[in-house]
Amino acid sequence: MTGAGVRALSLLDFFRTAGKLKSVRRQGWVDRGLPDAESVADHTFRAMVMAWALGRMAGLNTDRLLMIMLLHDLPEAEAGDATPYADALGRASDLADRVSRWRQLVSSEQLAAAKRGKRRVEQQAAEQIARDLPAGLGDELVELWLDYTERRSPEAKFAAQIDKLEAALQAIEYRAAGHQADAENFLLSAREVVEHPILVQLLAELEAEANG
Repeated sequence: MTGAGVRALSLLDFFRTAGKLKSVRRQGWVDRGLPDAESVADHTFRAMVMAWALGRMAGLNTDRLLMIMLLHDLPEAEAGDATPYADALGRASDLADRVSRWRQLVSSEQLAAAKRGKRRVEQQAAEQIARDLPAGLGDELVELWLDYTERRSPEAKFAAQIDKLEAALQAIEYRAAGHQADAENFLLSAREVVEHPILVQLLAELEAEANG
């Protein structure tokens, strides 16, 4: 088989891997018992639309921001969408109730350790996915994912804030549809990280709508 043929097969495998995100459910919603919870791909799509519109307003490198947003959850295609507090909370029958109180049930040390473990597993997945890509693409994937994870660039910092803002918006929409979506905790999580003035204003508007 020619080199071009090998690369084409590798890209097809990569596209199949990326396609898994269409069926990986967002674990936070699964934990809360939501039926037909959104997929990781669902979340990524709207986060990208938000990044496109808000990144322009913020004067950021929109191309880089969109690439970071596109790839930020890609390792979950192989690693799954484990929440950072799942191990500490366990898988009891009352998990949906306990998850809404995780701030009282999980210490900061437990949460930090769980986040480190999640990052380690996802980095291994990112590197594994990258190995199946042409060198340039694989290197770019890992670099962008690490940028997001370590918040190196202004675009990565902005993307991380959009990630929380999109989740809060989804929680409010789920609550409006009659689900126990724990919107207050998602709004609190967003308030803890959202700091860019444009996003602070948008979050304030979202909270006013949610409490109105």
